[in-house]
Amino acid sequence: MMSSAANRPVLVVEDNAAHYEALVRAFQTTGCSRPLVRCCDGDAALEYLLGSVDGSGGNVGVLPALVLLDLNLPGTDGHEVLDIVKQNVWLKRVPVVVMTTTAHPPVVRRCYDSGANGFLKKPASYEGLIHAARLISDFWCDLNELCDESAPR
Repeated sequence: MMSSAANRPVLVVEDNAAHYEALVRAFQTTGCSRPLVRCCDGDAALEYLLGSVDGSGGNVGVLPALVLLDLNLPGTDGHEVLDIVKQNVWLKRVPVVVMTTTAHPPVVRRCYDSGANGFLKKPASYEGLIHAARLISDFWCDLNELCDESAPR
């Protein structure tokens, strides 16, 4: 059964523990009250996301309010995760923001062509990360209206 939209977590798909911990601290600094859930690789992210819906569209778990997705992951990479999520009839409405170390135009274009809702280059400084976390939190976690998963289609 779905929890209320306000309690839906942010799924962070990040293999680097130091990057994840810095992101957690940055979100705490912003006062974001949503829980952050971490998956360390693409396979774990897909297992988490696909485990949230059943084949008939019923929710069996909690879909995240947002997925923050690194591209450079062991195993199934972020591009593959994005493709699978955005091609899935039940998951495609979950916003996915790519947050990675490179912003080469072909990489950015590929992500948007695959359905990414946003693309951020990882900030080089902790202050930059706090700023990014504040913007993400303000828009994607506070202002953005999430799909009501319990509403009839």
